Amino acid sequence: MARVRPAEITEELNDVWRLVVGYTKQEAVAPLRGVGAFMRWGVVGMVFFALGTGFGVMAILRALETQTGSALSGYWSWVPYVAATAWVVIVGVLAARSLAHTPWKQKGDAQ
Repeated sequence: MARVRPAEITEELNDVWRLVVGYTKQEAVAPLRGVGAFMRWGVVGMVFFALGTGFGVMAILRALETQTGSALSGYWSWVPYVAATAWVVIVGVLAARSLAHTPWKQKGDAQ
């Protein structure tokens, strides 16, 4: 039986190490970069959605307060706030419904 020199063992271990590192980069790091891009666009969309909803609520509230004049003053001063709250609830319900109907889920897929 031939004796294995320590230099050959070191070379083999280095080859195995390079193989493991390359496999890890290929199978773990590359897909995570794709998920990162997906998440980045999701966060940007979420921020714009939140800003748009907030500005919409403020627009409804200020429009009802300024355009109705004395019709919604005194005892009826709460009506613009209820209308703005109703808008937030409607937008929230629509957003929740759209999450339930994601296009990438097929019928019968595990949840």
